[in-house]
Amino acid sequence: MRLSAFTFAVFITSALSTPTKNKKNSATTSPGREWGAVETSSQVGWNIGGEPREGDGGMKHLRIPIQRKLKHAGNRKPLIHLANSNDTTNDTVVRMFDWQTISYKGIISIGTPPKPFRVVFDTGSSDLWVFSSSSEASRKDYIRTYDSSQSKTYQSAGGRFSIQYGIGRCTGDDLVDVVSIGGLVVSNQTLGEVTDFSDNFDDKDNPTDGIMGLAYRSEAQIPDYNLIINLKRGGVIDEAIVSFVLGGDPYTNGMDQSMMIIGPPDMKYAHNNKIEYLGVVAGIAGRGMWTVKLDAIQIDGHSMGLCTPWCLALPDTGTSLIVIPRTLWTFFSRRLISKRSDCIDHNGRIVCRRGAEGLPIVSFALGKAIFHLKPEQYMLAGQLLGFMPSPPGVNFFLLGDTFLKNVYTVFNMDNHTVGFAHTDSTGVWHPAYDFWILFRKALFFMALSLVVIGVCTLAYRPCMRLLQYRRSSSQNPPRRQGGYEQVRMQAPPIRGPRISRLVNPRDADL
Repeated sequence: MRLSAFTFAVFITSALSTPTKNKKNSATTSPGREWGAVETSSQVGWNIGGEPREGDGGMKHLRIPIQRKLKHAGNRKPLIHLANSNDTTNDTVVRMFDWQTISYKGIISIGTPPKPFRVVFDTGSSDLWVFSSSSEASRKDYIRTYDSSQSKTYQSAGGRFSIQYGIGRCTGDDLVDVVSIGGLVVSNQTLGEVTDFSDNFDDKDNPTDGIMGLAYRSEAQIPDYNLIINLKRGGVIDEAIVSFVLGGDPYTNGMDQSMMIIGPPDMKYAHNNKIEYLGVVAGIAGRGMWTVKLDAIQIDGHSMGLCTPWCLALPDTGTSLIVIPRTLWTFFSRRLISKRSDCIDHNGRIVCRRGAEGLPIVSFALGKAIFHLKPEQYMLAGQLLGFMPSPPGVNFFLLGDTFLKNVYTVFNMDNHTVGFAHTDSTGVWHPAYDFWILFRKALFFMALSLVVIGVCTLAYRPCMRLLQYRRSSSQNPPRRQGGYEQVRMQAPPIRGPRISRLVNPRDADL
């Protein structure tokens, strides 16, 4: 099962059907790409006619801004303020869109001549695919499909793929074609054209033409590296690094000033020029996933005690909400809404009818930093909170767009690290937290050492007796019972003259 997929959109349908006051967008839901995906009924005009300009292959950074025109926003100020977000001079730009800050999509081009497609830039999966013109998607005027007969550079790869996404699935054929993003071109990228898919991929209000996975090849069903790694393998870029600055307003749809940067991270988006890098923990959630250690979760500055000594978390741009392991959900949700009698947890959907006022600050400790999320930052449209329980069998956290839109995140495919940096909206670094982490971990290992010493102390005497018995048994083997037994007797001394030298028997006078 792919963790970041068209999953659990139906999970929050009833929560968003609640009417809200003074909101010009009525909230509804329909199945979508993200876990707990939320959509509204207003339409968005996608301007994807303009192609990204070619060239700039030697540039140090490739910015993919998500420039946004806020609809129905009035005088509402965006919740996220991005530093120098209008500085796009000499940048190669691919316009991207977000849907109420829970769904972010960008444009890639496929084929010759190039045709643009809206895809989710997804760090929670590995495969690149778009809908085929031979599928049911071709009948939808809001979905762009791939037609191999219209591309001069199309090649058949001769294989088929099948991907299971939680409650959704898709199957199709492998192919090889030219793929470009922001003017950077891979001439022989293997991707898929989906010929059959489940209904939850079809969403008129929040249309998607495909997915561009950014995880590792070991998790891919389509036999190729992701597009970023292939850009480096082809010498187009020097470093296989992508970073995300996500933003927007939960009550509007369209383009905003978010961006994906291909290349080294841009430090002006990192508060105090600091980025905390964490190594990828492989072999637990998946061999090719961006899983890292989460040290603690706090409610109003107090640790919830959920991660001892640490939990596993997957920063996933393709997941809408923050996903809590199901085994921890009841405890977490009760603490989250303990001071609000109007908040209701209905089968994993938390709705607070009086808005964000009075809700706690939820903090996530990653390495040497704590990232604070204020109530207005994790509250979505429809009075819904941006948290949900994981499906059965998933025992790690997913840090979806509800979290990632408040931080600057760097995914380094060369060093296998994930970097997190504060923006102005998530506070400052907490140097004092270093001592707290060390102190807590020291207590844990001290307690573990005491347990080991206690077990060894209790087992010492029985072990010593066993060793002494084995030693005595090896030195004094037991006598055989019955039968003949050899007895060693000392030979009697030889009496007579002492022979001083050896005598040859032939010389002897017998």
